[in-house]
Amino acid sequence: MQLVDDRLILSATDLINHLECAHLSHLDLEVVSGRLAIEETRAEAADLVARKGDEHELAYLESLRADDREVVEIETEPGREGLRRGAQRTREAMRAGAEIVYQAVLFDGERWRGYADCLERVPRRSNLGAWSYEVADTKLARRVKPYFLLQLCFYSELLTAEQGLAPESMHVVLGTRTRESFRLADYGAYYRSVKSRFERVLAASANGTYPHPVEHCELCHWQEHCDAHREADDHLSLVANMRRSQATRLSEKGIETVAELARATDAGRPPGVGPQTFETLRRQAALQVDQRASGHPSYELLPPEAARGFARLPPPSLGDLYFDIEGDPFFDQGLEYLFGVTSIEDDEPRFRAFWATDHAQEKQAFEQFIDFVLERLERFPDLHVYHYAPYEPTVLKRLMGLHATREDELDHLLRSRVLVDL
Repeated sequence: MQLVDDRLILSATDLINHLECAHLSHLDLEVVSGRLAIEETRAEAADLVARKGDEHELAYLESLRADDREVVEIETEPGREGLRRGAQRTREAMRAGAEIVYQAVLFDGERWRGYADCLERVPRRSNLGAWSYEVADTKLARRVKPYFLLQLCFYSELLTAEQGLAPESMHVVLGTRTRESFRLADYGAYYRSVKSRFERVLAASANGTYPHPVEHCELCHWQEHCDAHREADDHLSLVANMRRSQATRLSEKGIETVAELARATDAGRPPGVGPQTFETLRRQAALQVDQRASGHPSYELLPPEAARGFARLPPPSLGDLYFDIEGDPFFDQGLEYLFGVTSIEDDEPRFRAFWATDHAQEKQAFEQFIDFVLERLERFPDLHVYHYAPYEPTVLKRLMGLHATREDELDHLLRSRVLVDL
């Protein structure tokens, strides 16, 4: 979202951002309108993703050139006239029948602009001649995500206006170097609905949004700003395990802050929030308020319940292991570089590391870890391997298939429920 020569210019990113978080769009609009002056901060993870994405895009470009494909690269310039000139260069390359138009500038002349990684020539007649173009975009991810298709629909719409023909397909080149294609007609209606909704929001200039925490927050350039906003408001989303729907119901009942929830009586319980849930949230809020005042961690011991909490854990064993995997999703096609496992030996923790710096070593580290667990099971048949979240067993199954090794051994561990998710 940019103000170019006093005109608001929008991109596919703005459309996708609105789908991720309406408040993100509101803040961006406030900045370009001059109503909000704040230094944006970019999440470190977003910087890394952007850098690796650029590397992937350049690698794809070099692969096209290495295959002797005719590539016309479009130079971009700042400003509204720069947009127009870039769009004109793109138009000229398409009319000349260039095989690949790289960094194509697509601009409707008014508000919407896009920079498509590649326009690929296909033998389908259009206003250009006996050929037309389809969009191909590079993405670092291993799998296609919904917003990729939204972005491709956006580029395809702008491309349709240029060639007088809607592309049949649109393409994604993933970080795994695989290529996936999709029919534009299968996704066009949803795209038009999202775009229309966004344009209505822009036309209304509504400011009734709030920075509710969403999945996109960890990649958002407004993360620190929104965190500070919620902290200043003592917003209910700060209560651990608070769902947004629960916060909404509490707010409708007049409970809008963590402190108010901590002081709430049973009469304050809103419809749709059960008594036990309300009590749990209230006690959690009280603990957080107490911790703020004391500066020390506050906790409350819960009465034990059968088959809940710690009671779900198997009996301890002298052979128990504590397991963690660390991976780098940006290394080539992803690499699990550390299998770390801790055991208790002579009442002291002992850490073992199985390292990998390439895929051959990854296979070896995977095999060594599985073999280590199986050998230890012979000494301690009642041992369990503890881990947090489903990442570890998911990765083990993926590596088993990828490297075609230790299938029976891992199957035995999984069927025997040796792995325990804490």
